[in-house]
Amino acid sequence: MGLDFLLEGGDSSYYFSDFFVSTDGGTNWPVSPIPSPDKINKFWQIASLNDSVVYTLGLPAPTGEAVGLIKSLDGGASWSKITTPGTWEYNYFGIAPQDINIIYLIASYILPTQKSTDGGLTWSSFHSNGARPSGPLAVSPISSEVILVVNNNRLQKQTDSTAITVLTAEAVIEKIVFAPSDPNIVYVASRHYCIYKSTDGGDTFTQVVNLRDYIDSH
Repeated sequence: MGLDFLLEGGDSSYYFSDFFVSTDGGTNWPVSPIPSPDKINKFWQIASLNDSVVYTLGLPAPTGEAVGLIKSLDGGASWSKITTPGTWEYNYFGIAPQDINIIYLIASYILPTQKSTDGGLTWSSFHSNGARPSGPLAVSPISSEVILVVNNNRLQKQTDSTAITVLTAEAVIEKIVFAPSDPNIVYVASRHYCIYKSTDGGDTFTQVVNLRDYIDSH
């Protein structure tokens, strides 16, 4: 049975604490409840590494308590908590495609990027300069020791000892995606509908389209 689709919530004023998964191409969406202290978290990022392993991150309503980072090993049928709810409001995470035990976690502007190499049992700060990024982030498929991480409109390529700004976008960066077909190809999307592309693993980027200009001209 394949895991065809995961339902990932967007940013809105409604908060839900359930997980929906389709194994028939999107025809049916059975619910799998997510453990939540108050049932008013939202889940806007999901990482599915295979049919069984799924990660998601719960963000609270203004008066709610954060679920934090949680993991399922059975395709969403049951969940276990990785971070303690309410300690920090973590906003973004990244899982190394090479090793599901390597996790990066961001609490926007509050903490340096946190890294775990043991599936979330222990954490340490990643990168020695102590920067507090806003997120999002993405782990390189080429090396689990390399991440692309955002601070507002600046994208940095980081290792534990280096940080190089590889892109300054026209607006806040909201999405980073490595192409599944080629780990050297990376797409970045920013507000105002700008899309950037790298063909060298994130060392350099060029703007491939500005949809705002297109929208404004039509």
